[in-house]
Amino acid sequence: MVDGKQVRTLDQTGLAQKGGAVVSDVKVTSAVVEQAPKLADAECDLYLACDALVGTDAQYLAAADPHRTVAVVSTTEAPTGKMIIDTTVSFPEQSSVRAAVDGASAHAFYVDARRLAEDLFGDDQYANILLLGAYKDEYEVARLHLDEDLETEIEAQFGEGSRFAFQLHPPVLRALGMKRKISLGPRSRPALRVLRSMRKVRGTRLDIFGYAGVRRVERALVEEYRDAVLRALDTEGFHSGPDTVVELAALPDMVRGYEHIKLANVAAYRARQAELLAQLERPVVAAGR
Repeated sequence: MVDGKQVRTLDQTGLAQKGGAVVSDVKVTSAVVEQAPKLADAECDLYLACDALVGTDAQYLAAADPHRTVAVVSTTEAPTGKMIIDTTVSFPEQSSVRAAVDGASAHAFYVDARRLAEDLFGDDQYANILLLGAYKDEYEVARLHLDEDLETEIEAQFGEGSRFAFQLHPPVLRALGMKRKISLGPRSRPALRVLRSMRKVRGTRLDIFGYAGVRRVERALVEEYRDAVLRALDTEGFHSGPDTVVELAALPDMVRGYEHIKLANVAAYRARQAELLAQLERPVVAAGR
């Protein structure tokens, strides 16, 4: 169970390090439903392709429905095992990749996730997380800082026995007047584990962090964005102004920063969203002679 929803998954892990595909089927329902975790043909609502070549494989695209599926595809060119072994094998043209996805889905969006992750976070390792749209609140911060691979990566870069600490400035402490960051070393792990375990209360009345002003705004934005996209898809201008719809779908990228900086960006985001929706909802007048 995740955030009150029932989740069933099926992972086909393959040998990714040797060029094999990694595919995950995920079903999310409000109530317990006795059904196979694997998606049937034309059953997919969101088709998320972190690797465009894997995403265009017909056996996986069969789960998509050209009338309902929304596809989000990374255009980053990740070499396959065959490409590494045989240098004469190259990537197909982006047009052919997009044609396959466009033909199997109702709406498709393309983004160079690796480049965007490097621009935003300075590390392309966050590319897939970026595509998933992971929300980083206090519980998620605790989970990330308890990553078992983190210490291994630090020792690989700086040597065995390297000491490290996290520099954090929690919004709760900032609201209480603390103006400097706090340093959390290995001894903070028990507290982080407790915080991570509390993620089940996220969004409920027991979520003490959810009462902060910024957190309330952040969570309201989720519903606002969903409603805005649905409104856009239902307008007369949807077919005549696809570029406007694409810009509206990409607007969340405006919401960056922390505290007052984020709130200022939210105001700009809402203003631009209103402008785009107004453009799409204007009556379409056919030109005549």
